[in-house]
Amino acid sequence: MKRHWVYTFILGCGLVGFLAMGCNNIEGSDTEEGGNTGGTGGEGGGGGGGGGGGVLPGDASVLEVLEQAAEQLAKGAAEVSLSADNHFVFRRTTEGNVTVEELLVDGRVVGHQEHSGNTTVWKRDRDMDGFMEWEATIYRSENPNEQRMVILTYSKSTRQPEQRESYTRSGDIIHVRREIPASGGGWALSKEFDTTPNQPSVVNGPSPGIDGTCTAPQASQLKDLMQSAIQEGIKCMESKLPAEAAEISELVAKRGIELKCEDLPPPLVAEINWWDALPTRHLPNKSPVEITIDPSRLFPNSPQKIKLVLYHELLHAIRGVHDLSDIADSSKVNDLDPVYACSSMCFDSNPTQCNCAKCLDTKVCDPRCSDYNSNCNSAYSRCPCPVGSNAGKWFDTEAQCRVACPTGTACFMHSICYPADRSC
Repeated sequence: MKRHWVYTFILGCGLVGFLAMGCNNIEGSDTEEGGNTGGTGGEGGGGGGGGGGGVLPGDASVLEVLEQAAEQLAKGAAEVSLSADNHFVFRRTTEGNVTVEELLVDGRVVGHQEHSGNTTVWKRDRDMDGFMEWEATIYRSENPNEQRMVILTYSKSTRQPEQRESYTRSGDIIHVRREIPASGGGWALSKEFDTTPNQPSVVNGPSPGIDGTCTAPQASQLKDLMQSAIQEGIKCMESKLPAEAAEISELVAKRGIELKCEDLPPPLVAEINWWDALPTRHLPNKSPVEITIDPSRLFPNSPQKIKLVLYHELLHAIRGVHDLSDIADSSKVNDLDPVYACSSMCFDSNPTQCNCAKCLDTKVCDPRCSDYNSNCNSAYSRCPCPVGSNAGKWFDTEAQCRVACPTGTACFMHSICYPADRSC
């Protein structure tokens, strides 16, 4: 009979003990597949050695501040600091059925969420120029088939909408439709695809083990590495994209993280329930962000690679879903997909300027990327045609794309190669 550990990593020892910051005890639920509850401890086999882990590197003040913020929010605080120097501040007000939450960096509002009934309007100013260039409207319902989200991205120069994304959920499928302004007015389809509420991470490495059971030593290591990933990821982003570092801090303090050890379909090593991690009206620490890991694939990797995977999953909560065409080629994925790019920039041993440029939505000559390896391709180009063997494929250059990308009636309105040019 197989057992599955379910670990909860929620800030504040008085809430749920296991994986809580600042707690030395290890608690959890060891649940049999038949639904009966077993005891805690080291039961459950399989999943590989682990080793390493244990001590958090450097200054633990990030974790201490977030734990304190979580405790204050749980008590109903209207404003809390998310950093030791008040660099990041979260505040909220409620009037009647409307709750407004704001995220500030050095006194500037970089995030604004308004919750009213089953609708949330989420606005972001990621470049901190005083203009909210990103706006999402999230419609929730008890019926998963009636949940959807619409995102408008605005031009920084004209301040007019330059892209509209629609996410419509039908059970475990989310249909994504991306549109750009049409020449005659209205919107023209640029791309559409299906994805799922759970967003995966794949690590090319050791072969999978036997089952999805974590051992007690692995549980302890997982706790340490999750804390380390949060701390190091926030520190990495703070000087380069402070608004995003603040968003991760807000997410951890408000929601906490629930870690689960389970079998995942090959070759997945981890996944996050991205849809449920979206902002909504909720009580702090009562609706944690859920990350599932397959220990048989995760733990044979190095501690640094495990931290990369955990932070990668956390990034989905603020960076959204993978576009499958961007992650189809593992040799290009860190330059084309923003979640892979940011996790690579912060945790890979030799990140590139292309990783940095994609993560920060900038060019490789941006001073914030100067410390990284310059040996990378900043001029990829994608075939936009929806049919044919090269449909959606990324090429090393635009010239290669123009030669290989199909043309004709089936590719009408999709005949111009899409550049991902990060060169200067």
